[in-house]
Amino acid sequence: MEEKRCSTHPLYYVEDNLRHLLESFISEEKDTVEVKIEEEKTESLKIRIISIAPDGRETEMVSEVPRPFLKEIPLLTPIDAKLHPKLIQPKLFIEKEVLTEVQLPPLIGIAYQLQYQIRAFSRGVERIEPLYLPYVPNFYYWFRDEVKAISLFEQPRVTTFIKYLVRLIDVPLKLSDMPEIEARVKIPALRYEKFPAQQYIEARLTEDAEALRSVVQAQQLRGIGLLELLIPEEREKLRRLLGASAEYVGEPIIIILPESKYHLWYLFWIICREIYREVRGAYPEPIVLLEKGCDLWLRSAEKLTKKIVILHERFIKESKEKEWFKKKLQEMFSQGLGFLIMIVENVSKTEKFIKELCKPYEGRVISIEAIPELSHLSSNLAKVLSVGFGIQFSEISKDLEAKDKIISVTEGEVKEYLQPDIIVARADRIYRDILEELLLSNYLAYVRRDVSEYESEDHVAMKVLAVKYLHERVGIELQKIVCTREVGNEIIADVYVEERGLAVECETLLGVAPAPLLKIFESVRKYIERPLKYPVNEIWVIIRNWPAILNIGDLLWAKEVLKRELRQYNKKVEFFIPDIQNKSLQSIDILREIIRPSVHQTVERRTERSS
Repeated sequence: MEEKRCSTHPLYYVEDNLRHLLESFISEEKDTVEVKIEEEKTESLKIRIISIAPDGRETEMVSEVPRPFLKEIPLLTPIDAKLHPKLIQPKLFIEKEVLTEVQLPPLIGIAYQLQYQIRAFSRGVERIEPLYLPYVPNFYYWFRDEVKAISLFEQPRVTTFIKYLVRLIDVPLKLSDMPEIEARVKIPALRYEKFPAQQYIEARLTEDAEALRSVVQAQQLRGIGLLELLIPEEREKLRRLLGASAEYVGEPIIIILPESKYHLWYLFWIICREIYREVRGAYPEPIVLLEKGCDLWLRSAEKLTKKIVILHERFIKESKEKEWFKKKLQEMFSQGLGFLIMIVENVSKTEKFIKELCKPYEGRVISIEAIPELSHLSSNLAKVLSVGFGIQFSEISKDLEAKDKIISVTEGEVKEYLQPDIIVARADRIYRDILEELLLSNYLAYVRRDVSEYESEDHVAMKVLAVKYLHERVGIELQKIVCTREVGNEIIADVYVEERGLAVECETLLGVAPAPLLKIFESVRKYIERPLKYPVNEIWVIIRNWPAILNIGDLLWAKEVLKRELRQYNKKVEFFIPDIQNKSLQSIDILREIIRPSVHQTVERRTERSS
């Protein structure tokens, strides 16, 4: 006995449903249909269709039909069919037949006229363009809703565009017998459209797509900063150094530099100072042992923790100093963050020597071997510091002595370059002088202390600079600029302007390890994650200059990520850095053009390594 299957879901057991519809159609009494031609015209025929139901009820319908499409339609012929359409490889638009075929085997128990191959465009075929369809001799129709009786005459075949090929429901067609009609049909020549790729297509990205593209482009900038621009060949090692503030570092870091007349140790001294400030929020203690005093320090009980020690290798070649140096290195395994910068003649040889002295402790050693040419080093350093601090090069090179410059003769051409350490020292000095000037400014009267116990001079000066910029450049009255304003639940803006819904966050990035970048994300996201008492439509983030130029790419990436997030809440975010010389603010986007060439070089190096 055949097992009876039941289901409440219309897509299950379609065969049973079709079989039921067919049986009910065969068993029920059919209407008697009579067709009369009432009037013949040149272009059409007027016909009357009379349908008599089994209960004697008559239904009449009058219709006017064009002559060329009238033809005697044969009686229905039962044809078996199955469901499961199968897609056939589509033909290209430049070929003569321009259709994608879907072969549908016959459906079970459905009565139709002679069934021809059905052509359809599946939903999965992308970018279907309107086409001029060829002449086709048959027409088929499926109803998804209710069963209806319709009368159809032979028409040109219609290629069906099927959006959802889920199931086909049996619909009995009631067709009338008609006398044979002869007609001549003039078929116009077929025209084919050009393949869409051959035409110009104008497109505009949506805001979401543009935002996503900006984030992807900014992603390529990650990991690029001042050091990577100066020494691109040592990028991976330099990222390990800068990563000290992005992770928990409970040990000193040893940096090995080649001896050169460029005095690179001062640049690295400044960078180590800024890394320490990011991690601990305070200044490290400097110890310079390039001339004398090395033996005294080696014999002392002082640890490397909280210090930046500059040491030349020539002071540890003797056996006694070597043993004391070994003791210092081995004691580093249980010390906090500090830096040992060694100036050596042979980097690789000294690296092996230090690792051997450290045993069994494995120290964190970063050796820099590839030092670029002076022309590249000096020009790039001056360019980055000039743009990143807003200081003109003339200010950096003003009143310098001859010993502060290096003369280079290349192919008979004499060129003059500034010492790299002089460039760094000048930029750092100008920055400190401007901090002092801002702290003595009259705008200090409109600044309030932070709610924390300790507030750095950098943070106070940046709030003074923000008030000055809003008043002088944006034109906001001083009485409408409020400092340290609570605008929401545990949300305090460093500077706030209610009439604009503007909140300003001054980020010194001091004592924010691990992951200093996370501090910026938190400062901005708090305005969308917590309830607000006052409106905030725009957030400005002012970032101290040294962290900004050391992490240019990461900050540009963070800005694009936050812009995309805040767009969902109809809020805006902008990143600024202090413009030291003009005592103003400038967008961090000014740094984007500086690192763009480095991005292309990085992509090329990655391509070479992968090949």
